[in-house]
Amino acid sequence: MSLTMLMAGSLGLLAAVWWLGPSITTTLLAVGLMLTLIWGLDVAKYRSIRGGHPGPGWTTPFGLGALVTMVLNPVPFWTKQADYSRKGFSVNAMLGRFMVFVTDGELCNHVFANVKDYVLFAHPNARYLFGGENLIYMNQAEHKTFRNMLLPGIYSKEALACYLACQARACHTHLLALAGRGEVDARLYLRMMNAEASQESFVGPYLNAEQKKQLTEDILTFTLGFLSFPVAIPGSGLWKAIQARHRIRSMLTPIAKIAKEAMVKGGEPRCVMDFWAKEVVSRREAGQEDAVSNPDMASTVLDFFFASQDATTSAVVWALHLLTTTPNGESVLLKMRNEVGASLPADKRPVLLDIVAPGSYIYTCALECLRAKPPVPMVPHLTRHEVKLDGKLKLPAGTMVIPSISVAAEHEKKAGVFDPDSGALDGQFNTTLVFGAGQHKCPGRMYAIQLLAVFMAVLVRDFSFERRLTSESHDAIYLPTLVPADSWYKFEELKH
Repeated sequence: MSLTMLMAGSLGLLAAVWWLGPSITTTLLAVGLMLTLIWGLDVAKYRSIRGGHPGPGWTTPFGLGALVTMVLNPVPFWTKQADYSRKGFSVNAMLGRFMVFVTDGELCNHVFANVKDYVLFAHPNARYLFGGENLIYMNQAEHKTFRNMLLPGIYSKEALACYLACQARACHTHLLALAGRGEVDARLYLRMMNAEASQESFVGPYLNAEQKKQLTEDILTFTLGFLSFPVAIPGSGLWKAIQARHRIRSMLTPIAKIAKEAMVKGGEPRCVMDFWAKEVVSRREAGQEDAVSNPDMASTVLDFFFASQDATTSAVVWALHLLTTTPNGESVLLKMRNEVGASLPADKRPVLLDIVAPGSYIYTCALECLRAKPPVPMVPHLTRHEVKLDGKLKLPAGTMVIPSISVAAEHEKKAGVFDPDSGALDGQFNTTLVFGAGQHKCPGRMYAIQLLAVFMAVLVRDFSFERRLTSESHDAIYLPTLVPADSWYKFEELKH
């Protein structure tokens, strides 16, 4: 039954009851009957699409119950949804959409890479927060052009060395500040560490102290918008996050313009914005169209800030967790300390850039951390048209399809195991799932892997650490990426 027919029937029912006697009782009865009819038809539609596939047998009207439960108690909600998914996927309804939760690694990769059938949805609040003009909403041709101008410049060897200096400085400074302070909730301080590393790496030379403080506060407010109900009314969490986005873009847009001007004059690039501006300017001078506006650059760097202060914080906290809770943690620490030359005088140690390069033991440990505990739990998509998933389930256009990276990781052969020494590192999993696949593969992945490797190198080279385990230490919470429920650590500086 179409929505028009449903509304016509409901209004007819309301008019009939009103004609029988316009009173509060009959009006309430009519409204109750109308809502019951709507709910019944919504459930019937859900059960018709669901068929015999795993998932709850009943849903609340338009999936509002699932939405409320997911926002208020995300871990139990998604755990229960995963329990339905023993055959690779399960179903539910949310926000008036039929929903499929995908937990099979190959199926997840299929959704990520298949831009013909699926479009990135990201989050119910994503379009409010990122804006419709954002990189993630560009069509395939625009997206390819944009990325081709973005990635070569910001990930050159020169650029990665520049970011490494910022990352290492921030990691050492913040860990040193924690040394000797006694027990601290490390997650809060590591977030501040990542905030400084990303600010210095992305736009550092262009920010004064007041702007850095404001940017840190606004990125946090922006991030909390993903934990808010999708209601953008003044005073709501989502509304505050949208205002933070406007302030961040207003700060970053003039910086993009200044960076381009500096590169035209032959300036040396000192951050992501500079390296990108240099690429744009060189292409423009070669006669290619300047397709990247200052606001577009600002929006994309905002994306980087969000990921670098959320997903990478998750990654470094999980790295600490794995090093302190797995049986082989001590042996892994010893090998990492040997690689960084922790026992050697400072002038005899290997160069940090070589230590964190692909192929090094610490780089392998960083990849293994990401495989064992993926920071981003899931990435929602929408079907562009009618799609048949896995040759079994026919999905109408607009169905929400959610590849779950974290649950897919639990289904891997090495699920729950942190073992960089096994020689069986699942590079395919890191390549196709941890950072996504296809058109929307994370453009910041090289920065993120390097930051995690730098953090681990500085940590084991210059500090010792121990953790107090609690009954919640092995649990996870959504903020909105996955992090351990608690992170109580003591840090001490190593005396060489």
